[in-house]
Amino acid sequence: MRLIILLVFMMLNGCLPVSVLTGAIGVGDSYLKEKKLEELDKKIKQLEKKQEDREERQIDSMLQIK
Repeated sequence: MRLIILLVFMMLNGCLPVSVLTGAIGVGDSYLKEKKLEELDKKIKQLEKKQEDREERQIDSMLQIK
């Protein structure tokens, strides 16, 4: 019985570093994904602003023609 308990504790001690490592990898991955999403959001906002500016110029030129 003592041998079984010892083996269980040895397996649990071996799993702890693996769990900590995979947790750290998961946190790092989430951080990188968040950074990429922020960059994409900035690019989308810039493109939307360019589109709005282009539409305003088109409307102004159409009003000048009339």
